[in-house]
Amino acid sequence: MIIDCSLSNPTYAKVYIDWCKPVTVRVSVDDGKTFPAMPLIREVDLTGLPNANYFLAFYDENGNKIGVKQVTKMGR
Repeated sequence: MIIDCSLSNPTYAKVYIDWCKPVTVRVSVDDGKTFPAMPLIREVDLTGLPNANYFLAFYDENGNKIGVKQVTKMGR
């Protein structure tokens, strides 16, 4: 099942997740770097991260992967 969420893409700061319930998100960069998982959230704040392509992997409350979306972070 692929997550059907609306992501502001590209983004300058926050990505809001439009899904029926909070999800756990793991963020990684296209160079392979990963960040700690963010459990049960509805938004991801990329403000302090450099401009890059990020992959957001979404997991349900049981730890099952429900989808991956790519988002581009751009500076202003």
